[in-house]
Amino acid sequence: MLIIIPKENENIESLLKRFKRKVMGENILVEVKKRKYYVKPSSEKYTRRKKKKRLIQKKLNKKRKLF
Repeated sequence: MLIIIPKENENIESLLKRFKRKVMGENILVEVKKRKYYVKPSSEKYTRRKKKKRLIQKKLNKKRKLF
């Protein structure tokens, strides 16, 4: 759980800025986007494989360009 305690004489803008930094640091937004809707485990596995395949292909293409 994210807790931000306001400092003495701290304005709202700086408090919001600290809050945003903490949210980004803890990857809360990424988790919220991921849980926005349910994804079946099989579909998730399929997308992970597809992503991995793309990364491997990208690395191979980079190596080919170098030589």
